[in-house]
Amino acid sequence: MYVVDTNILVEAQRRYYGFSIVPSFWIFLEDQFVRGNLVSIRPVLAELREGEDELSAWANEHKQFFSPVDDAKTLIKLMEIADWANQQNFTQAAISEFLDEADYYLVAYAAAHQLTVLTHEHYSPDVRKRVLIPNVCRAFGVDYRDTFEMMHQLGARI
Repeated sequence: MYVVDTNILVEAQRRYYGFSIVPSFWIFLEDQFVRGNLVSIRPVLAELREGEDELSAWANEHKQFFSPVDDAKTLIKLMEIADWANQQNFTQAAISEFLDEADYYLVAYAAAHQLTVLTHEHYSPDVRKRVLIPNVCRAFGVDYRDTFEMMHQLGARI
């Protein structure tokens, strides 16, 4: 099962799978959510709502796809990830930003529930000014993929 990052939905809507261009992509996502292959989290919903656009409206119509992140397993992973981030060579600004974003909760939720993170971010071992999802995923043994890998694996036909 995949847990969906904000950038997956934003990039799809803004660039290559806009609602009016490829509505079948959004139907595919909805179907995969219902089948239990995709989920996202409430902090992602909160980020999407900031947009006050067509994607924000879509997210509000699909609130059931956004799981809470307050279960005990996730809370434990949140503490572990915060400790890890503070022990790395990231700038304090990068750590503060990360701990205030959905990305932090996304990786913790994935780690707690053995999910694959769906993101467009790429691993970069030398980055210090930003805490990247794939860097955290690698540190915690969490798999990550992008939209196209997920679509291929789930047999999407758009």
